[in-house]
Amino acid sequence: MKVEIPESFYEIAERIRTQDNRCTDKPMFIVQQQQSFGCEPGEGDADVWLDEDWEEVDEETSAMLDELKDAFEWDLTEAQASTLKRHTQRGVKHVWEFCMAAFTEDACKDYLRLNGHNLKEPRIYAESWNRCPEMIAIRDWLLTLESK
Repeated sequence: MKVEIPESFYEIAERIRTQDNRCTDKPMFIVQQQQSFGCEPGEGDADVWLDEDWEEVDEETSAMLDELKDAFEWDLTEAQASTLKRHTQRGVKHVWEFCMAAFTEDACKDYLRLNGHNLKEPRIYAESWNRCPEMIAIRDWLLTLESK
């Protein structure tokens, strides 16, 4: 039985052959988005001040709270101490979260065009199919397809 190869497979093969592989053997292009997690102050990538509603305060308020914290137990008025008590300082850790993988960078760009509005600070990153024989076999087979 002869199987008809979809035209899209020929198009993928051509994109693999002609793309910039970013100096990576057998690249896998992935879309990632940045996620942030709370942690103890000083243990993350940055420290932020949060108000009573757990919203991050603006830069001016943050600077004022830093000054109050530095002056803590030294010379705070009752109003200043009250202001400081109404805020919480937290550490923030930023990590890159996997969203999707593709054989080509163009497929990632298409994904971002369709879904990028749902992602936070997305990027396209080149990884490798190294030590993943199933995906290498599929990629190598695609490269055997000649344009129709």
